[in-house]
Amino acid sequence: MFMFCGKKILIIDGNANYLYALEAKLVVSGAEVLTHTGTGKLIEITKILQTEKVDSVILELDLPDFDGQKVLYEMRNEPRTSSLPVFIYTFTDDEKKRKALDILGAPYYFNKGEIGQDEFIGKIHKILINKEKLKNLKSKN
Repeated sequence: MFMFCGKKILIIDGNANYLYALEAKLVVSGAEVLTHTGTGKLIEITKILQTEKVDSVILELDLPDFDGQKVLYEMRNEPRTSSLPVFIYTFTDDEKKRKALDILGAPYYFNKGEIGQDEFIGKIHKILINKEKLKNLKSKN
């Protein structure tokens, strides 16, 4: 089943097991997937987002070399990525951080301890489908 056919998704996660398992599942679902391990410099992720036409981002908050919230902040301050859908998929369960992320434009927050990868993929697929339907309705009016 090709749920994500033609979609380019960037996964940013420092845990190789989660990163590559999620990548494999999304590729099987038809997505083109780019990955980053959250190591090195934040500018590396910024360059990916500037040079690639990414449709959405899956972001872990606890990255090896910087905070995922900083990635989101940088994305929201760039015109090209300011409205890009970002799905937080993390073990971090901090209500204050969750509210801050919502204010930064990332209302899609999923806890890895509560939701497995298959269910997560199903949920982001539904969200993206609904966003597309809404966009089409707005363009007709």
